[in-house]
Amino acid sequence: MTFRRGRWWRLMDEQGADGGAGSAAAPAAGAAGDAAAAAGAGAATGDGAAAGGAAEQGASGAPGNLVAESAAQPDGGEAGEGAAAGDKPAGQEGKPGDKPAETAPTYEDFTLPEGIKLEGEDLQAFKDAAAGAKLTQEQAQSLVDMHAKALQTAQQQQYDAWHTMQRDWQAQVKADPDFGGAKFDAETMPAIAKAIQTFAPTPEAEKALRQAFSFTGAGNHPEVVRFMARVGKSLMEGGHVGGAPALGDGGKSAAAKLYPNNPSGY
Repeated sequence: MTFRRGRWWRLMDEQGADGGAGSAAAPAAGAAGDAAAAAGAGAATGDGAAAGGAAEQGASGAPGNLVAESAAQPDGGEAGEGAAAGDKPAGQEGKPGDKPAETAPTYEDFTLPEGIKLEGEDLQAFKDAAAGAKLTQEQAQSLVDMHAKALQTAQQQQYDAWHTMQRDWQAQVKADPDFGGAKFDAETMPAIAKAIQTFAPTPEAEKALRQAFSFTGAGNHPEVVRFMARVGKSLMEGGHVGGAPALGDGGKSAAAKLYPNNPSGY
């Protein structure tokens, strides 16, 4: 308290030295000193330092302190009043930047062209990928359409390549000097039919064999055609030759040769 009163007295003295204003302001300074003393006494008795600061400000016209003099807004009361600790202002319940949890999209059955299938694990894997990318039903369907079209194009290319190969094989057979040309219809085709009819024991077996050649395309391969034609021709040129085996050594039987001392051969 002595420091505060001394400060104010020094201020008054300095003003007096500058123009005699010190003596004129002495009563005011005295009043300020008394107010400061009273404020100090209030602080000593527990009234708080704020009372002393207010008295000091009122006596001297000092600018004050913004932080020390801060007060709550008129309609809000003291900061935090009426709210539990940790409560957030209305409209700010979530953390800044928080987003509500999103629900993964679900999908209806997709439309597929005839001959194309998407099912089981492949279908579930596609749905999971589409959901992860947050695709709509329409967006997912567009991807299915693109995939189906790509599959159809790939299949058509395979069929075209297979058919081209079959036609090339047929052309090679018909151009063969031994099996093609005029011989193709007159000799090669009847010989192949003879081979199939001979070694297919039943009509059902013959039908199944012909289907296998057709399904695999092997029936057009030049080497298969040549082989089947040779087999058929061998059957058409002559039948099975029967008869007993020729006896050697003067017509002696195997028993006679084994037991030469036994005239009967036993």
